[in-house]
Amino acid sequence: EDETARAYLASLEIDPTSAKFLFDLLDDGDGSISAQEFVDGALRLKGQARSSDVVSIMHDCNRVLQKLRSIEQILGAMA
Repeated sequence: EDETARAYLASLEIDPTSAKFLFDLLDDGDGSISAQEFVDGALRLKGQARSSDVVSIMHDCNRVLQKLRSIEQILGAMA
C-alpha cells in the first residue's frame, strides 16, 4: 500500500495488485529477493510474451515432464 512502491511498479508497467504473484515468481525459495533480482525479473516480465518465449517454455516443460516420467518408471520398478 506504499504509494512510492505503487508508482514504481506502475513505471515498470506492472499491476500493483500482482505484487505478491510477482514476488513468488522471482523468489528462488529463500523467502526474499534482492533489489537487483527484482529489477531484473520485473524487466523480463514487462510487456507481451513473444511467441518464441512461449515455444521455449513449452519445450522446457516437455523436457521436464519426460524426465519426471523416467524417474517415475525407475521408482515404480524399485517398488
